[in-house]
Amino acid sequence: MKFIKTLAAAAVLAAVSAPALATIKAVADGTSEIFFAIGDNNGSFILDTGVSLNDFLAGNMNFSRAVAGTEWNKYIASDTNLFDGSPSSTTGTRWALFVFDGNGNFDVTQIRALSTVGAGGSAASFGFSGDEFVGAWGFTGLVGQNANGTGTHFGLPEDNGTSFNAKGTLGYAASTFFSFGGTNTRIGNAVGVDSSLVLMTGADPDDGLLPVIANTVPGVTVSFDGATLNVVSAVPEPQTYALMLGGLAAVGFIARRRRSV
Repeated sequence: MKFIKTLAAAAVLAAVSAPALATIKAVADGTSEIFFAIGDNNGSFILDTGVSLNDFLAGNMNFSRAVAGTEWNKYIASDTNLFDGSPSSTTGTRWALFVFDGNGNFDVTQIRALSTVGAGGSAASFGFSGDEFVGAWGFTGLVGQNANGTGTHFGLPEDNGTSFNAKGTLGYAASTFFSFGGTNTRIGNAVGVDSSLVLMTGADPDDGLLPVIANTVPGVTVSFDGATLNVVSAVPEPQTYALMLGGLAAVGFIARRRRSV
């Protein structure tokens, strides 16, 4: 009986500690999953962190993911120099952390994206319009979804979904991915260069020309050293992020009210 109880306890522990999904979930209800991408002109590697946007904003802001495995070995065979990306360059190896939640929506206030920021950038760098924000799904948000269908994004619980995609194949994170939505807003960094995170949403459902609302997620630093992705929060209180989200909603409400006057 004691042995059976031990097995049951182990099963519960495994269920709790296992990642949520093996493939990247991209929907419109806050459960879209944050994914890591790294790439150069030859190929790219994508890893599903298993952390949803809702979980992250609720306080799950400290986590690490190692990239080692079969798909990573394929990637580094194509990218023989992980450290050749200048922090300000659009060529060479770049990495980013990203999620686009709200695909399929044309109401930009129902779309949210969380992204790293290119070196030298800030929340103010994300000054594109709501219409461009909707269109960014095709350039940036879709990359993670495409990786799911490549046949290399294995659904093993221990790696929670990883894939290598050569240039020209489905799921390849081309240069447009590391420049948000095909614009000049860079979200990629060189390996070894830390980044902040920016949360974005649309300002007005009726005026796609208004710029998106973008705020830096306070206290969070993201880094990738060539082996491990680390997301570290110096401000663990979820109330901070609840207030930030409330501020985004308030700005959107004011914009809509002005539009209707």
